[in-house]
Amino acid sequence: MGVQYTTGMALRPGAAEWTVLRESRKGQEVVEHGRAEWEVAGDGNPYASPEAQAALRKAAGRVRGEISVAAESAKTLMRVVDLPSTDPAELAGMAELQVDKFSPFPVEQMGIAVEALVATEKSTRTLIATTQRELVEQIGVALRKAGVHAHRVDVEVLGWWQLLREAKAIPPKGRKAFLLMGPGGAELVLARDGQPVLFRSLGAPGATPEGFLEEVVEETAYTLTAAESEIGSGDAVPLEIRYAKDRPADNLAVRLKDACAVEPSMLSLESLPPLSEGLAHRALDANARRFSLAPPAWGTEEQSREVRRKLLIWSAGFLLVWLAVVGGLLVGLRIRRHRQAGLTRSVAALEGPATEARAVQDRVEAFERYTERSFSALECLRTVSSLQPQGIDLTSYEYSKGEEVVLQGVAEVVDTIFDFSEELKKQFPSAKSSNINPLSNDPQKRSFTMTIGLPGGAVPEEEAP
Repeated sequence: MGVQYTTGMALRPGAAEWTVLRESRKGQEVVEHGRAEWEVAGDGNPYASPEAQAALRKAAGRVRGEISVAAESAKTLMRVVDLPSTDPAELAGMAELQVDKFSPFPVEQMGIAVEALVATEKSTRTLIATTQRELVEQIGVALRKAGVHAHRVDVEVLGWWQLLREAKAIPPKGRKAFLLMGPGGAELVLARDGQPVLFRSLGAPGATPEGFLEEVVEETAYTLTAAESEIGSGDAVPLEIRYAKDRPADNLAVRLKDACAVEPSMLSLESLPPLSEGLAHRALDANARRFSLAPPAWGTEEQSREVRRKLLIWSAGFLLVWLAVVGGLLVGLRIRRHRQAGLTRSVAALEGPATEARAVQDRVEAFERYTERSFSALECLRTVSSLQPQGIDLTSYEYSKGEEVVLQGVAEVVDTIFDFSEELKKQFPSAKSSNINPLSNDPQKRSFTMTIGLPGGAVPEEEAP
């Protein structure tokens, strides 16, 4: 397995936080924590201002791999319900029916995410989250403008839940409640036997801190009382308060003790790793990574980008190979032309001397043939005469110096012609007979032609190789 990167990103008006994890054979390790802040001015889209885009572009230069961004818990509705199915496709359909019951907006306008928590033979305890699709698209558009392409949309409180699990703060048996006082507001989490039973946002800070704390105490007491039917009545549920350094708890513990009849424990939220790290760890969990509020179109866009990227790589590779082949052919052709030009120059340089040498050779051969008496006209005539048998009369003797001797004659018997030809071949291997025909005035006799090729002359066609 090669090295893979995953990024968790917590995005809030005025701040973006990210954590990059690296996964390899050695396990998971944190590569980088980062944070970028900006001043939020006025209403409207808090991520559209130039300052926000500059901060998000800073994040875009640092994030790597698949990116999970979290939606605000205060703008997300969450329910934990038991659904009578174990099929993921059926759970998604049932979740839409559940959202239609508790969502104040039409289900067509909502983004829905489903996560199976605990499955039995016939049912599944399921976490359902929903938020307005418009809010998700607002985050997606802002990130894309800055160069960040998110793959998943998680929920902030689930990132805290992951960190609490990793810190072993959630007991595997029994009940426990967590009140998370973060920068964006308060969130209540109720767990039983190591699994979540309830997630609830208690609102964001208002105009006065006092009014906000009073609302948190009332909503916490009400929620824990109403949840007794779900978690069972009995002893008071242990309560743990986790607060951020910029969200002082003041006398919150005393107020909750009076309202809930329980002594809450107090811990700093900074004792846990950053929220973005919890989101990154959830993205690496096989079950949790299927939970996403992102519209299906985001996945299609990502696939299109991946296809375009691969096509670009393949096209670039093909172009490089094509250029290499064409370049090689052009270089080879140029080398061959250079060699051909060199050979042409060499031939041109040698052609003059070669022509002169051939002319001299021809003159020498002609002179040798002229001075050679072995094949003179008289010597040839003498040899022919000495070999001429009885019964043959020669009627013509034609001599061409250096070429051939042509004999014509008459024989009384055809066999004599062949015998004469065989005797001549012993002295002149090129001798051959032809045109053996009866005489018109004496059919008993035969006329013939005998051709003898001389050295240096043309070889008769029949003797040519």
